Amino acid sequence: MNKKVITLCAGMLLAGGTFFSVNAQTAADGLYEVAGKGTYHFVKLDNAQKTTSWASWNMAVKDGKLVVADDKNVASGANLWKVTEEKVNGKRDGFSLVNRNGVRLAFDENGNFKEGGEIDRFYIEGDGDGHSLYALVDDKVVKDVKWELVQQGDKTLKLEKSDSNTKCAVYYVTPSYMDADALNVVLGKGFGLQICYQPLNAAGTAVDEDKDPVEYASLQGNPFTGKLVAESGKNGVTLKNGNGKNIILTSEKWGNLGSNETVTGYKFAAVTDKELDNMKDSDIKATEFNIAQPIGYEAPLEVSMTIDGTKYELIVVEVKGEYLLTAAKSTSETKDESKKDIEANLADYTFEYPDRAKQNTYVKFGLSNAIDNDIFIGKVWNIYKNDQIASPIYNNDYYTYVPVSQVSAAYPEGQWLWDDENEVFTNRETGATISWADFNTLRKTDKADTYVSENYYNGEYEKDTYKIVAAGDPSGKEPVTLGYLNGYSDDMLKQKAFFIGAPVEATGDTVYLSKGAKGVLKFTKDKSEAVEFRFTAVPQDVKHKDAQVQTPYTAWKDNKVGGKKEQKTDVVSLLRYTITDAVSEAVLAYDNVNKRYYLADKELYKDTKEVVFKNKSANTYNIVTELTYKTVNEDAKDEWHKAEFINNDYERRYFPRKLYGAFNVSELVAARSLYDFVQNDQFIITDASAQQYRGDFSESKLDTIKVFRNADNNYVMYEQGALLSDGKDAIAGFLGIENFKDENFAGKNAALLADTAIHANTYRPQYMLAVGAKIVPAGKWCEIHQSSDCPHAKATKGYVEGRYLVNLVDSAKKAEEALVKPADNKFMYQNYESAERPYYRLGFVQAKHIGDSLIIAATKDTIDLKNGYGDNVCTFAFKYADANRESFTIETAYDYIEDKYNDVIGTNRGYVKYHNGKLVVTPKASEAEVFNLAELTGIAPTANEEIATSEVVVAATDGAVVVKGAAGKAVVVTNILGQTLANEVVSSDNATIAVPAGIVVVAVEGEEAVKVVVK
Repeated sequence: MNKKVITLCAGMLLAGGTFFSVNAQTAADGLYEVAGKGTYHFVKLDNAQKTTSWASWNMAVKDGKLVVADDKNVASGANLWKVTEEKVNGKRDGFSLVNRNGVRLAFDENGNFKEGGEIDRFYIEGDGDGHSLYALVDDKVVKDVKWELVQQGDKTLKLEKSDSNTKCAVYYVTPSYMDADALNVVLGKGFGLQICYQPLNAAGTAVDEDKDPVEYASLQGNPFTGKLVAESGKNGVTLKNGNGKNIILTSEKWGNLGSNETVTGYKFAAVTDKELDNMKDSDIKATEFNIAQPIGYEAPLEVSMTIDGTKYELIVVEVKGEYLLTAAKSTSETKDESKKDIEANLADYTFEYPDRAKQNTYVKFGLSNAIDNDIFIGKVWNIYKNDQIASPIYNNDYYTYVPVSQVSAAYPEGQWLWDDENEVFTNRETGATISWADFNTLRKTDKADTYVSENYYNGEYEKDTYKIVAAGDPSGKEPVTLGYLNGYSDDMLKQKAFFIGAPVEATGDTVYLSKGAKGVLKFTKDKSEAVEFRFTAVPQDVKHKDAQVQTPYTAWKDNKVGGKKEQKTDVVSLLRYTITDAVSEAVLAYDNVNKRYYLADKELYKDTKEVVFKNKSANTYNIVTELTYKTVNEDAKDEWHKAEFINNDYERRYFPRKLYGAFNVSELVAARSLYDFVQNDQFIITDASAQQYRGDFSESKLDTIKVFRNADNNYVMYEQGALLSDGKDAIAGFLGIENFKDENFAGKNAALLADTAIHANTYRPQYMLAVGAKIVPAGKWCEIHQSSDCPHAKATKGYVEGRYLVNLVDSAKKAEEALVKPADNKFMYQNYESAERPYYRLGFVQAKHIGDSLIIAATKDTIDLKNGYGDNVCTFAFKYADANRESFTIETAYDYIEDKYNDVIGTNRGYVKYHNGKLVVTPKASEAEVFNLAELTGIAPTANEEIATSEVVVAATDGAVVVKGAAGKAVVVTNILGQTLANEVVSSDNATIAVPAGIVVVAVEGEEAVKVVVK
């Protein structure tokens, strides 16, 4: 047994001081029996009083004297002796004795005890009275004269040339079990155990005596780590670790450990008091231990326990290169009775013979440098091994550790959480686990966050270096979205467009996705050719409920490190997106024949691809597709949907795919697996800085515009004429479109007032279009005295009154209810697909816009402009149709959505279509006409530019009003406050009167006063 002299346990063994109590019951036959074994022994002497009790009298060196002392068998450096056979020319030349303090038994020529004396080789010989210790000394005449050890009156010992009555014998000294106090004094209020193996010689047949025992670096199932505290038990001591957990031997087994019947296979464990109380008796094999230390040596310690009256010892068993901690029956249980006393309480499973190579167990005192995995509680970690990083799809088989460049440590794919209950690290993205056993016991180094592990492989020990580095905290009350494209509100995404680029490392360029023939996505260096993409978040994902990864982990309760532990759940939420061309609304599609991506007509391609943008760095992403989801806790309040980055199906592992650039053919393709290493799989998402809807009409002013077909700007919108001659209906005139170069329409007025409906804080500004508008600003007015200066005047809201453009769906449906045939229903034009989906006409109705309401004059109906539906029959949004942000399609409400009670709960979106020379509303976006507009100056949005009063016509121009047909009549022009701006008798039938810009009232003698807008 490779016993090492104690040098570390100063608290237990002082020079000449107490070691610990022992059992000493069996005498050796002589010095020869114990010589060369490296063991320490008592040399017992009678007390010269010829008593028969030698039990407690031992030879010792005290204060430089050799004495016989009644030391009650308390072992010390002074009274423990190691025996060595000395030889000359290969023949025995006696035995030397050296005590634990290193003092050699020796005498001078006069027989007096003297360190370094010349007489230092001895024998023990029996005679009629017992055994005597003697030396053979050559005197001047006779050789080999027997000098025997004699006790003097002061209990000192001397060699004398005579027969001695001081009888002696060498005794085996076996250790007794250490009590709790003796154990806890080792490190001061506790102790530590290191479970080691003994290095062997090159042949593997014997212990290499020049090498110290080495702590196992690949030991599984070892709860004896860190500082331990012993407490007195009934038949031994109970042990607790630094976290207050009880160390026990359980009935759970490792499995098949071979045919050795002495090995139990039982597992040790560390459990809390509560867990221990809740365990069944059948689950527990032992809760108490006995620890014994060999006399005079630090180790090997015997760590034993009793199961059903039989003694078992702690043992390390090797199975297929793995080292498992368990218990085996003590060999003293099977030895001859005559040897039990000699080897009692000594470690049985050190390496002694070649056939014990798999039972090389050497336990010693010392704080194990194996780390306690509690240090990983409550944090997020990056895990590295030999300068590589743990794969997010780790399975301890094919996928383990990969080059650092392949995994992003800053995001969930490279982050792990510690689950103390199951003793695994769990990947924050995939849910893959790394078992604590896979590390083969990590050991501290002198570098922060750096550990080593040794593994026995193919007959050799291999050392691995791990770095486990804190990478942040788990999620709190809110889910974590970092690591996936996020941060954009739904409204922001709707008004933004993005370029998708790919960095080319070789050249330092960035190439962008562009659209080639048949919509095939290609790469281009020219950013001006890049497609502007729109990302739309899947609605339910915005609530962070439908695409999540939930990972169990262990935390310190109330953040008190070292206190109570509790299980928590880390939540990472993803956002899935659909990708469309921001201009054409074509959708991202996959060509299964040519194995590439293209942009497809959304009306024809229904298999919309949802993608996840997964960070690889702060500015680059993997674009992930075919990510599957699994419903968890279905129909329960806590139902959620798990994003399955690893899909284990039929004992196979499936992974989502990722897009990458096949630069050799300039196409966008898909990799087989998200986690396969593929070049060109990272993309840059940049803001195209492009609004999707025209929003350059300010709320602070009302613009006058004309709208025309983008394909032919001669075709211009205008108010076509009266719909009904009786004037009782709300309808004033249809919206028409004609070629204004045609002389029949050259005199028509194309001016439309762009009146703001919804503008602020929206990605989709909406406007109302009006003609014949009168604009009344906010002010004060007294109805009684018809004056703004009256003391009774009250604040009034501003408003605009005129004929507003609306989708005539309401009128069409009323006509339908009146049983008007579709062919006779002037408010619709032909049918779209079926009678239930007609094209609706657009027309102008007299109405007043005040605040957020449009009040229809004829019916007194009020339209809420902010109804929350997104569209209204009287509002229009201009969605850009080209990358230059000039042309647009016009969106409005197509019809209403009603619930079962016929209450309106929403609208279906419609689009203005140019159909057989008519402007209609269609529900199909692909049929929308593309328009453009020009802002007008000096032209008022009145009916064909003029207001007729009898034979007199009043028109507005820049800084003036024009009055026609009023020669010889008085004309008075006032502002809306009643202040006179002009008062004259015009002499011409085409008189121009200069007035300030604004709304003015023109009163012509004998005619009704009218309001016009002067610019």
